Amino acid sequence: MVATSSVHIGPTATRSRSSEQTSFRPEIQALRAIAILSVLIYHLWPNRLTGGYLGVDVFFVISGFLITSHLLRDAAGGHLSLPKFWARRIRRLLPASLIVLFVTAVVVLLAVPQRLWQQYLSEIVAATGYAENWFLAATSVDYLGSENEPSPVQHFWSLSTEEQFYIIWPVLIALTLVIWKVSHRASRGSKPPRRLLFLVLSIITVASFAYAVYASATDPSPAFFATTTRAWEFGAGSLLAFAATSWLHERVSDHVRAVAAWIGWITIAICAAVFTDSTVHPGAVTLIPVAGALLVIWAGSSPSVLAPTFLARLRPVQFVGNISYSLYLWHWPFIVLIPVIFVHELTTVEKLAIILISGLLGYLSYKFIEKPMLRRSLAPRGTVRQWFIGALIAALVVSAVPAIGFAIQAQTAAEAVKEGEALATNHPDCFGAAAMSNGARCVGVFDNAPLVPSTATASGDSDKRTTGCTAERDEVVANPCVYKGGDGSGSKVLLVGDSHGAHLTSLALGLADEYDWTVSVLNKGRCPFSDTERTIEEPLRSACAAWNQSALDLVQREKFDLVITSQVSGVAFATSGTQTSDEAGVTGLLTRWQSVLDTGAKIVAVKDNPRPREKVQICLEEYWPADAQKCDSDADRAFLFDPQVEAAKEFDPNQVFLLDFADLECREDVCPAVIGGVNVYRDANHMTDTFVRTLVPFASERIPRSFVSP
Repeated sequence: MVATSSVHIGPTATRSRSSEQTSFRPEIQALRAIAILSVLIYHLWPNRLTGGYLGVDVFFVISGFLITSHLLRDAAGGHLSLPKFWARRIRRLLPASLIVLFVTAVVVLLAVPQRLWQQYLSEIVAATGYAENWFLAATSVDYLGSENEPSPVQHFWSLSTEEQFYIIWPVLIALTLVIWKVSHRASRGSKPPRRLLFLVLSIITVASFAYAVYASATDPSPAFFATTTRAWEFGAGSLLAFAATSWLHERVSDHVRAVAAWIGWITIAICAAVFTDSTVHPGAVTLIPVAGALLVIWAGSSPSVLAPTFLARLRPVQFVGNISYSLYLWHWPFIVLIPVIFVHELTTVEKLAIILISGLLGYLSYKFIEKPMLRRSLAPRGTVRQWFIGALIAALVVSAVPAIGFAIQAQTAAEAVKEGEALATNHPDCFGAAAMSNGARCVGVFDNAPLVPSTATASGDSDKRTTGCTAERDEVVANPCVYKGGDGSGSKVLLVGDSHGAHLTSLALGLADEYDWTVSVLNKGRCPFSDTERTIEEPLRSACAAWNQSALDLVQREKFDLVITSQVSGVAFATSGTQTSDEAGVTGLLTRWQSVLDTGAKIVAVKDNPRPREKVQICLEEYWPADAQKCDSDADRAFLFDPQVEAAKEFDPNQVFLLDFADLECREDVCPAVIGGVNVYRDANHMTDTFVRTLVPFASERIPRSFVSP
């Protein structure tokens, strides 16, 4: 996507068929044009071109080919300089990209609701450091992070992958050359070992491809973004850089190359049309569009009348190819920010306007940023160092905007905590869940009060006393955090479960303060404390099974007095025999809870909370406080099947107690989004910590005394 397409890959610069390959490459610009248009159409009309995302893969192949061609040329001339190579990449890439990031960051602070700042600004920082792909890989496997909506800089994942390639690939080539020279005691003018370089890069390419096939099948979300699963696409283009100057290219007729070019173009087009979001990607099937791109590049601009060269040379095609990098940079922020700022889905008119505006900005960026930067020479002494220093300063300037946003957010969150504490102190009988039990007395109490937590801070409203205690995705050993309430002389208690057990942390710790409990907190997202596994993807499913066994071992070893547990409702469980998913979920709890009871512990199972309406925080932004009821959910649909309810019926109530807060979460036929001035939900299914804390007095009243004391 980002390397210049004017390179020398032929052995000489004489005017021959091979000399055509040493100058301008119109077919590469055409590939860029088709790639960016495919991505643009896919982003705006994903159902019209379901495989348009393959344009990014085409860009990767182009970059691998061009960059390796440059490096081989420099190595052959004996002047391969990594600092100069990287300085050229900085000069080529960073000015335009940092301007887009800076403008996007400013727009986020000025026009985007604060509830999205944490995600958006964090990703802008990651994109500034060209680590956006790893940021997305990490959040895609995080249970809570996976609920994030796309950010305006999410498209920087591909640019980050390319930048990492530009760092690593030259180092590999340089190291290979150094090792060869040292081991062979080669003189300074010795010819670089092309076969050895080809072998080293081939091994890396094949290894990356093998890993991509494995990871895409077993853990597809992070595999999509990881550099390790994408390196083979760059590698494929790199290996072509060796073959392009070989006898194979020189001896094949123009007509054969023309046919190869058509096959390549048609292959790319068919893949863009038939691939979908469910295609295992970048897996083995990705070889097909990659091969298509390789054919087009290898065929070059054949003079044959059968060749598609005349199409590639069309001015509109070349124009789009020229501005493809800047067009890619500008289009995505508009696609994300317009619906967020104006609170509606993109209309057809807006989509067409995005194409025009992005194209205009892409042209202006190309003309006034990219081209002037490319003309600047790296020859003057000290210029290379200046480019590095300049890039660092520019990146710090861009990062300063998110830093300002984080500071504003921290202040907003601190003020929200104070407001919440003041409201809870002044209206204890009406704040949060208490408003549901006190009924008419609390009507109108918070009509003019601020929403607590606000829509800007709700997503981060969780108990911070056990921050970092949630097991990581691949963690298989149960390592609880321990909290001592009062003097710790009371019961020995375990809070265990998935993320819906974790969001009850304040409930357990509040009871610990009241009854002097020592509480161990143990949870792992998407992993209910059960003998039956959820139907989730590998390797998380295997990790959950191992973690669950480790958690049970902990229970049997520590001999807790009480185990408090909860889990998300409405999910599918692995079945066996004729069991349904719901029956399997209940069976898993029956077996697991019996194992707990056998240790002498009692169990309090907390019935799962109802679901809010879709995008509840966006709704509250628009309708709070006057019409907040528009954000309530239908009680008949809000409660999903909870295996805990059925499993509890099968045990002695003196051993297993079902703690049900439904009467405090819903009234009549609705489940409010705001109860007693408190914002109930922090996302699509988890409750805010502020609301959970208001449940503590009711839990204390409802849990039988025999469960509270040892």
